[in-house]
Amino acid sequence: MLLRQDLEDYVKEVVKKSESKVSMKMRANIEGVDNLAIAQLAEDCGVDYLHIDAMKKGVRDADFDLIRHISDNTNIFIIGNNSINSIAQAEKMLNAGANGISIARAAIKGKLDFDLNQIKI
Repeated sequence: MLLRQDLEDYVKEVVKKSESKVSMKMRANIEGVDNLAIAQLAEDCGVDYLHIDAMKKGVRDADFDLIRHISDNTNIFIIGNNSINSIAQAEKMLNAGANGISIARAAIKGKLDFDLNQIKI
């Protein structure tokens, strides 16, 4: 998507034509990509939810600092994703500024042995 010269117009058009809420997913920390600028673009275009795959190359944990940075500089609803496989990781993501969490690999592998109702923020 970032290769599109018309990314902003494209996202605005999707939001405009949608009859439901719109979420946009971004993979964080891609070389040459300004994460905050993409988050701000999503917000400016009217995207309802920004799903952030908060990966960081060479790190086996989510980039919680990035989640905090985007949360502090936008008002968009953030769904934080990456390395959420325990209550502690879920709480860490929410405390970093995410409004919600997304779990994938741990759920697929059957390694989620906690009740999301136990999360405290």
